[in-house]
Amino acid sequence: MEKLPPYSEAIKAWLNSNCEDKSYLLQGKNLRSALVWAAGKSLRNQDFQFLTTSQKLVLDAQTETLELTKIETQKAQAEVVKAQQKAKRWIKIGSTIFGISLILSIGFSLLAHQRFKLAQSSREIEQTGTDALLLAIKKSATNQALLEALPKAISAGQRLKSLVNNNTPLAEYPATRPILALQMILDKLDEQEQFKDSVLQKRKIILQGHQGAVTSVKFSRNQKFLASAGVDGKVIIWNLSGKKITEWQTEQKSVNSIIFHPDGKYLATAGSNGTVKIWSLLEKTLGKKLYVLEISQTEVNSISFSVDGKYLATAGINIPVQIWNLSSSPITISSNEILNDNGLIRSVRFSPNGNFLATLDGKSTIRLWNISENKFKTLDVEAISMNFSINKPQTLLTARSNGVVELWQIYTGRLVNDFQSLHLDTKLVNFSPDGELIATVGIDSIVRLWNLSGRQISQFEFSENVIDIAFSSDGKKIAVADSNGQLWLRSVEDLDQLLSKGCRFLAERPNYFMRVGEFCQSEYSN
Repeated sequence: MEKLPPYSEAIKAWLNSNCEDKSYLLQGKNLRSALVWAAGKSLRNQDFQFLTTSQKLVLDAQTETLELTKIETQKAQAEVVKAQQKAKRWIKIGSTIFGISLILSIGFSLLAHQRFKLAQSSREIEQTGTDALLLAIKKSATNQALLEALPKAISAGQRLKSLVNNNTPLAEYPATRPILALQMILDKLDEQEQFKDSVLQKRKIILQGHQGAVTSVKFSRNQKFLASAGVDGKVIIWNLSGKKITEWQTEQKSVNSIIFHPDGKYLATAGSNGTVKIWSLLEKTLGKKLYVLEISQTEVNSISFSVDGKYLATAGINIPVQIWNLSSSPITISSNEILNDNGLIRSVRFSPNGNFLATLDGKSTIRLWNISENKFKTLDVEAISMNFSINKPQTLLTARSNGVVELWQIYTGRLVNDFQSLHLDTKLVNFSPDGELIATVGIDSIVRLWNLSGRQISQFEFSENVIDIAFSSDGKKIAVADSNGQLWLRSVEDLDQLLSKGCRFLAERPNYFMRVGEFCQSEYSN
């Protein structure tokens, strides 16, 4: 019964209408239930078409991106108002203390004044960035509008740069809207035929090689490889410039999940035929099958290596979560521990310190297993996705289907922080390796990047349904896998890089360059 789609009657009626009657498409809870059911499964083309068309129907009814941006802008402005109110309280405190100590009073007043000026500058910068963004994100935005918006974004970005330095954590930036505006404006300019030979090229690359959906994409920790796998049962190894190195058939039907061994010498694949296979990544034996682990007659949905590479966790449909011992030269695998976590397990993840294993089941329940004690605590969340960061060993990142992103302290199970991601239906969430960025994906096929304070940094829009995302180990690239067999490899640019690209682009357009010429010539024209 678990393999019978919950939408079987609806898809049958839809197909009988020659895929024209939209009343049979899924929405709301029915769509979310269908997406949860479909996670990790090898679906027919009709199922993919039905689910994707249902998702696009939902998107047509959703609020325009402009309205969502306004909500985020209001949120940012509210934070600035709070900062100004806090600054005024400091001024009042400084004035009160004056009668006790003139020196202290002056100190507090200066501090309050500095905070007030920072809050005021931040608000102005955020507003300028927002103005530039609003000019650019309209669907009817012309090249002229984009060229008008870019100098505004550069000006706001330059002012933001003057308030931070290289040691300022991204979560502490007083404003982020200029970064988002610069990235989105440059992306839209990059899409225009008129600017196809500009300096904006090669910021994103499309990789093609799979037939059907790409189900899993991962970067190796040593920055050497990008691996992808899909419903075609194929693994493709790419370099980080987007060149295909090799490919092979896994003979596992659909590949549900792939993962690199921490030492970069092996790749593990989990198949819908109930097996896990280990493959060589060494130059002389690249793509050679080294080991086959026969786990069950049902699907293996998720696999995870411990950070030290000594253990492999496996999970799937109606099989217990298992932790396996690994040894190398030659590689061998032996059973180590079985966790009493059955049913549909959609995802397993080792914590970076190796003390915990997180599991996400088909009912959206997350359990944190203390491996040494074989005991677990259940988080108070109904999650659709989860992930760890190597540099945030005590924090688990989760996302709810309603777009709320949450960070949890794994030792206590306590909620540390949360924010609304603007996705009306979230599918995926991921940490950058340094733990400074959070990526979210919704059924709107938009990938958004956030800092830890919940301020949006970037927004990447795709035409196809996004299945998986991954950061490179240095955090400078992100790979996006879609339902049409494509991979998108694109740069994740910081403020300095975006300012540089913007200035170099305008340098060839004197009428616009003169508005930011003094800044660009002194900093980025070389």
